[in-house]
Amino acid sequence: MTALINIHPFPLFITVDEMWKSADWGGFHDTLEIRGETLVPVTAFAESSDIHYLSENVRLDHHVHTDGLATAKGLLVWEYSAEQLDVVLRLAEVYGVRAVDAAALIAHKVFPDLGVLDSEQNPVTRARALPKFDGPNQASFHREHDFPLSVPAPTWFPKSGMPKKIVFSGRY
Repeated sequence: MTALINIHPFPLFITVDEMWKSADWGGFHDTLEIRGETLVPVTAFAESSDIHYLSENVRLDHHVHTDGLATAKGLLVWEYSAEQLDVVLRLAEVYGVRAVDAAALIAHKVFPDLGVLDSEQNPVTRARALPKFDGPNQASFHREHDFPLSVPAPTWFPKSGMPKKIVFSGRY
């Protein structure tokens, strides 16, 4: 069984649009620039890098999923909104990696001392070292069909994504 390093999920980052809408708006203390994406790390937003503090005090008003990222110290439980999912999926496409590995890269940049692991259980160091992915359509699988990022798309999942309407025919 994997140990949890935080009890409650918290977001790894806040998008610029989410930051503008926040009642806790305090300005951009630090931003994280990753391949054309401007992110506000949760550590800058909450002005703390203590995982226990973040776990107890930072929540999203609305989140799509709660998920987990493997680290050398245990499972980091995090949550992400639809806007944050879009950022992760765009980064995954730009780098040619699984969405969970794009999220792991963000987590590594926000918490560099945590020892975040990629989908092959190797320590995340930089984007070029992440395992390459040329599999099924991640946007369809994770956004349209609501699978968490830690759930890999099955090999039968079409690269173009599942059709909106599936019609079954035949005799039973």
